[in-house]
Amino acid sequence: MSISTPEDIELRKQQYAAIDPFGYSNRQMMQSPQSDSAEAMLSRWELDSTEILDRFKHNLKRELQNENGDWVRVIGAKPKLNDEGISWIITFLDPILNKNTYLSHYKESRILSDVKDHIITIIETLYYSHRNFEMEINDFIPTVRDCEALILSAYLRALEGGERNYRKMIMKLIEQRTERDTSRRDKKGFFSSFKLFNNDKNDEGMVM
Repeated sequence: MSISTPEDIELRKQQYAAIDPFGYSNRQMMQSPQSDSAEAMLSRWELDSTEILDRFKHNLKRELQNENGDWVRVIGAKPKLNDEGISWIITFLDPILNKNTYLSHYKESRILSDVKDHIITIIETLYYSHRNFEMEINDFIPTVRDCEALILSAYLRALEGGERNYRKMIMKLIEQRTERDTSRRDKKGFFSSFKLFNNDKNDEGMVM
């Protein structure tokens, strides 16, 4: 089983850097008139990994969403692990795929070391428990690689404090947008009153 090399890290750094910082969730947040609401949305969309873990759990069960949004088992497919095995993987990933990791500040060497340690733990556990987890040998490597991808992605968000710097930039933009919108509303209200005042004077001047 291969562990991510420094070249892999560099490639994924470039892929992560190429992500549009003004994607759907950020555009939606920029439209929020209140910075508190925007910050809450930012945390929800970018720091909460509940949906990621939930989707991965269904992936391990070999379930897909149908047109109604319900999760259904792929016809003829067997789960990659039983419930005990799936529970162990999700429980192991949960402390890693969270804001404590995302908002940290890690050097590349630390990321390589931590990811390697996590993957070794997963490999050893699945190897020694594959019978208890009812895991087929063909599912071993794909499952480990999927776990590695999730873990590495989480750590890359903390590379050189990238996630924290990114959030600071977004919140600053939101505050600037909020201040600009407030200023425009205030100016609009002022000129509306001024116009109304002029209209009153004109009306009075027309009295015969």
